[in-house]
Amino acid sequence: MSPQAIKTAISAGDLSVLDSRLDKKTVAALGQLIANDRSAYEPVILGTASHTSMEYDWNVGYLLPHLRPEWLAQVLVKNGPVLYPSEGIAWGLGELDSHDDRIIGFLYSQCEAMKNEDAWWCASVALEKLDGVDSVDLLKRTMSDQEWAVLENCLNNIGKRAAVIGLLKLVNNENLEAVVMPGLVAALGHRDHHVVQNALWLLERLRFSGNDVLDKLHELHASSEDAGHSIQPRVVEALGAIGDPRSRQLLESAVGSALYFRTRAYAARGLGLVGDEASIPVLETALAGETDERVVPYLTEAIYAIKDSDRRSLNLLRRTAHWPENGMIADHTNAWYANPEVYETFSRAEDPEGIVFRRAAGLLPADCHRVLDVGAGSGRFSLHLARTLDHPSIDAIDVQPEMVEWLRNRISEEGLQAIISPRCADISSLPYEDSSFDAVVSSWGFPARMWDPAVCLAQVREVQRVLRPGGTLVTIGWDESFQDELSEIWYRYVPEPEYYRESVEDWRRRRVERVHSPRNCHLTFVQRHIRVPLRFDSVEQAAYVMGHLFGFAAGEAVAKGGKREFAMNVGITRDTAGDLATAAATLQMATTPA
Repeated sequence: MSPQAIKTAISAGDLSVLDSRLDKKTVAALGQLIANDRSAYEPVILGTASHTSMEYDWNVGYLLPHLRPEWLAQVLVKNGPVLYPSEGIAWGLGELDSHDDRIIGFLYSQCEAMKNEDAWWCASVALEKLDGVDSVDLLKRTMSDQEWAVLENCLNNIGKRAAVIGLLKLVNNENLEAVVMPGLVAALGHRDHHVVQNALWLLERLRFSGNDVLDKLHELHASSEDAGHSIQPRVVEALGAIGDPRSRQLLESAVGSALYFRTRAYAARGLGLVGDEASIPVLETALAGETDERVVPYLTEAIYAIKDSDRRSLNLLRRTAHWPENGMIADHTNAWYANPEVYETFSRAEDPEGIVFRRAAGLLPADCHRVLDVGAGSGRFSLHLARTLDHPSIDAIDVQPEMVEWLRNRISEEGLQAIISPRCADISSLPYEDSSFDAVVSSWGFPARMWDPAVCLAQVREVQRVLRPGGTLVTIGWDESFQDELSEIWYRYVPEPEYYRESVEDWRRRRVERVHSPRNCHLTFVQRHIRVPLRFDSVEQAAYVMGHLFGFAAGEAVAKGGKREFAMNVGITRDTAGDLATAAATLQMATTPA
């Protein structure tokens, strides 16, 4: 049928003319005919709910970019939830290039509703184009189906998009190599095309370069063809994201000959990551012959990535740092405290001049000799006190055995065994007699869980118990204004699903409102807004640590930005044993049911 005939049928109420796939030229011409016919908008768009064929849904999707955004927005607002399952509408709105708040709001609601996982996926991609969000991050935050909260279930259903995002939410350093990668390698041999495609997308995202993975990808590349949406282009794109030197020749071949522009672009990116000067002539030849402007920037960036020593160094870090998909603190379990290398590097970078430690140590009683450092971590505060107090005896506890062992070795190296005694223990159950210490101190470790009232109460009571009368608790930590750069990084890279649409100002306000008292333990600030740097020795070191703490996206952003220093706002509290008794009583009242 001609576009005019289709338009005439639609005007007569016959929407079945959209039940068979139309070519792009016909859709474009139909769009020009319908664009100014406001009466056609609602019935055509609502037809996605009553006409269940995929052809109808996608014809509407292809039609939307040719229509008027303001009239579309009115239809979306009026009919909202009925349209959420439409994959075509989600895709078409992304191609519309409109920043109308009503269209943006519809897409967010479409993600939240998750009525159809394909529509959910397309809506997130549309929002990445229109509102600048990270589509995968948005998918992680809006996925509410508990079916995908089990890793094994996700691996057994890789053909489903929801399972793919569920796996991304669950993958960590512990299960990546042992469970996830074997599962994805097995999926590459599946008969279902969707399973293989999704497994390749996950390998591209996770960037793991184990031998089994590379061998299977190379085998798959050799056994498939470069045509349309076949497997071979996806293999090249996954290898380009991984950027392993063992794939250099394959990527060099693809960068000049792959049929699909995205495949050539990813091959170029991969060669830039590999960083081998032997690839320069290949890239320059590809650049001279490239006719697609979408590929050209990837080629030039790859050439600079190889020739420029700084970029080459950072790309080597990106390829070898093994940053996790999700940062070590993203799940709020404090798992990163079990990694002494990352923790110690972060700790040394924090306030390198030790201004805060000197200020905090100056608040201890004049006759302070026996000190307990709770949540001691790598022991920086303990070591500072060991060097500055007169005849100190310091017990340093941490709940992580790996950290205690690391501190024990550090103390031995510095010959401080007679002064500092490391011990694995929980602040909620201190293994010491009553009135054992002149002072208790903590640097970023008290309370262990600031948002848990029961933990706060138990730990305040324990510290009060082990302090002698007149003893003092001094803590170093956030100033609880959340106004610094590190807080903004936390906002961006530590997902809190129910708050994915809030601005940094909204996020900051919400966190401040959750702090009902200093440390949520009714402690007493003696100084706040102490602005100190988190200053790493190099950009590489900053990217390595931030990537492990906050995830791959954070590490890559730090590396690309060339940033090695971040501002932190610190606060210091000081309370006597008597103050803590009052604090414990107040916390008890707050945690006792009415």
